[in-house]
Amino acid sequence: MILTKENITGINIDEILDSKIKSNQLETLLIIVPTNRKLRQLKKKIIESFNNKPVFKIYIETFTTLSTKLLNYHKPFISLSEAAASVLIKQSAEEIKLNYFAAYSNGIPFGTLDRIKNVISEYKKHGISYQTLLDESEKLVGGEKSKAIDIAAIYKLYGEKCLTLSAFEIGDIYSGVNNLIDTEFKEAFKNYFLKVDTIIVDGFDEFTNPEINILQRLSEVENKKMFINFDYFIYNQNLFAHLDDTYAKLEKFGFNKITDKSPLEKNDFNEIIRSNLFKIKEGFKQLEKFESSVFKVEAKSRTEEIEFIAKKIKSLLLKEKVKPEQICVVFNIVGNYSNNVRDIFNKFDIPLNLTDRIQLKSSPPIIAAISLLELIESDFYYTDIARVLTNGFLELKNIDLNN
Repeated sequence: MILTKENITGINIDEILDSKIKSNQLETLLIIVPTNRKLRQLKKKIIESFNNKPVFKIYIETFTTLSTKLLNYHKPFISLSEAAASVLIKQSAEEIKLNYFAAYSNGIPFGTLDRIKNVISEYKKHGISYQTLLDESEKLVGGEKSKAIDIAAIYKLYGEKCLTLSAFEIGDIYSGVNNLIDTEFKEAFKNYFLKVDTIIVDGFDEFTNPEINILQRLSEVENKKMFINFDYFIYNQNLFAHLDDTYAKLEKFGFNKITDKSPLEKNDFNEIIRSNLFKIKEGFKQLEKFESSVFKVEAKSRTEEIEFIAKKIKSLLLKEKVKPEQICVVFNIVGNYSNNVRDIFNKFDIPLNLTDRIQLKSSPPIIAAISLLELIESDFYYTDIARVLTNGFLELKNIDLNN
């Protein structure tokens, strides 16, 4: 779905980008994407399209990088690191009288403090103030009410410390940008993006309230066209109901739906999935025409499932010459598969980019050390032997892993 305030019926976003590249006018285009990874991928794609010709200006930002620039122009600050945030949260918890968390005689444990910090950071990111949390606590009872009041008190003092030090996390930056007066906002934007006449917001499936406010303010900068490529389909509530509020807020700000003329919109499979996923009867019926390309495979275990996937990928790489970056494997809960994926893909020499955070217990050096102990404990079980031999930290010669 494409949303805009422009008085047009439809647009092809890909054509806009291609046109800017061909006319060497990239400095007139600002693209806002959801993640740094998407930013790097898109920048690489654009640079490659120039075929070794020089590229001078590419404006690709995330909400974080864009907001940081806009706020820093008027109110310089430092980005708050995770370590510094943890220290400030600990100080805040120690300096106020708590009720729910007073049960900890030796102070709130580090793990609990870290969870409190993460919760407060999410509140900031979504524009929820400590006062809002206090107000909501009135609807609670017992321990839950007491806990909410304690977190609100920590939140209040923590926020004051961040403000005093001018050390901001992303929620603070969003708030700062939205508190700029119109002339300050527009001045900061023009300072960084003077020649930009088109803004494309691409790849998002959800926006927080502060992000929607920033979009509204960007759309009001003079002589700027804005197009939001929003992954939403109003007629499939089973899949998109959680985005109804976001869509309604964008509509309220004057963003209207126009026709997406990009080739992706004409992809029958994408359209059927978007329109009918989780509509059991309609979905299965319309997917019948894709029986030759979409099929179901059953496996007895996760290990066997990953091995089948690895063999299929290996076949695509070697026989059909598919590039690794053109293959995507999607899991419902990737954390349940992470270790098997790393081990088995390494065994099959398949390069991968696994989008799952590695906890310390999943860190390769830690696994290598522990795997030696598990090897003895499990009486040299074959999967433990394979893990030891493939961890990359032990050099054993003349070993045939497949054997």
